[in-house]
Parts: sequence; structure tokens; C-alpha cells
Amino acid sequence: MNPVQVYECLCDSSRLRILNLLKQGPLCACHLETILGASDEDVSRQLALLCENGMVETGRQGEWTVYHLPAMPHPLLEENLKCLQDLTGEWEVFRQDLATMRGIDRSAICAPELDERAVEKPTVLILCTGNSCRSHMAEGILRQLADDIFEVRSAGSDPAGYVHPHAVAVLAEIGIDIGHHVSKPLSEFLNQNVETVITVCGNASQACPVFPGQINRYHWEFFDPAKAEGSEDELNQVFRDVRDRIKTVFEAYVAGYREKLAGCSAPQ
Repeated sequence: MNPVQVYECLCDSSRLRILNLLKQGPLCACHLETILGASDEDVSRQLALLCENGMVETGRQGEWTVYHLPAMPHPLLEENLKCLQDLTGEWEVFRQDLATMRGIDRSAICAPELDERAVEKPTVLILCTGNSCRSHMAEGILRQLADDIFEVRSAGSDPAGYVHPHAVAVLAEIGIDIGHHVSKPLSEFLNQNVETVITVCGNASQACPVFPGQINRYHWEFFDPAKAEGSEDELNQVFRDVRDRIKTVFEAYVAGYREKLAGCSAPQ
């Protein structure tokens, strides 16, 4: 957690109010809008910034997305949360927020211990330019690693219209079948609820729009193996190298995500 980013986050009264409310328990965005008297756009922007900096986490149950503080907050965040607690009795707006929260119906809000078996799997969309090599390899690898917790999809900002045969071949070498994949435009997903967007090339990152329900965005760039030249064996080796780098990165991503899920579901 970057201290500068933490203090930048805290230099905003709306974000301070959100953190103080989440100290009382998980809340949905619609309830935060009601309590803060803010627009959906403003609350979503503030929550996205807090999530991006590790100060707030999310959970899903049915169609609800709830926001809550980390089960094990970073010491720097924990220290500032204690300061917020001290301010609660002194800052009138904090007292008003808590009074408003007590007056709303929170019956649909999930408990901190989320039952992952009842949770709708969040969608992860992996983007590259052509949706022919890297994004399909990443889709296949992530699906194998985390099909139980993610709905995994891929698309391209300028789709090539095919899946590269070398990508199909090197994924088959590690037991992953992407032979049935098709190249798709990202426009297919613009009206779908996408929680996490991962771009795997620079062009896709620049062209990436904001999707409905998007909370997370990551950019992990990999070399485009379709640009490699050489013999058949040399080309296969380039694709294997990119495949292995993608696998390493996504294994770390899934391991970290599972740790967060375990922390959220641990007894308080």
C-alpha cells in the first residue's frame, strides 16, 4: 500500500464518510448513495478509487455487490481508521450519516461472512488488440485455474477474426483446449456486467472503455507472439514462452484473490 496514495484517498470528505460508514459493516452502493446524498456516478468513482488502493473490498451475493473494509487492513489504513473513529463524535456529518444509515432498510445487505457457494461468479474480461493469441491463452489458463470463482471471457479492440493455431497448440500441450474459442469484439460486452477487466497489450489498454459494474482494471502486458519470425519450432517456442509468462502472472493473481476470499469468509 503506497502511503502517498493512501493519504491522497483520505484527502476527500466523501471517501472519509464512506470509510466511516463501512466501519459499521458492509453496504451496497445504493445505500451509500442514499446516505451521502450523492449520485451513482460519484459514489462509484469514489468506491473504485478506494478499491484500487486496497482500502475497500467487494463481495457478491445474488445480484448484490457489497463493499466492506479488508478483513486484515494494512497497518497504515488501520491507523487512519482509528483516527476516523475518534472523529465520529466530533464531526457532525459523521453523526448524521450514522443516523441516516440506521433509518434505511439494510435487510438485503450481506453479512461480513459471505457464503461463497451462494455468490454469483464475477466476470473477468481479458482484452488484447486482435483477440487471437494472448487474450485467448490467458482466458484458457485463467479458466483452468479459477473456473469455480470466475466467469472468464476474452475479446479484442480490433479482432483478427481467428484464434492463432500456435496458441491452440501450446495450450493443448498443458492440457487446455481453446480450439473452440472464437475471436470477438469488445463491443459484445459493453452492456454486460463485467467486474474485472484485464488488458494484456498496450493498444487494448488505451482503447478500453468502462464496462457496467466494473470495479477492477489491471494491465499486464505480454509480447505478441504473432509478430515472431522463424522456423516452426522457433515460433512454437516463442508461443510457449509467452504462455508460461501468462501462466505465472495469472497463477499469482488467482492465489491472491483466493487469499482475499479466505480472509473475507474467516470468522471475525
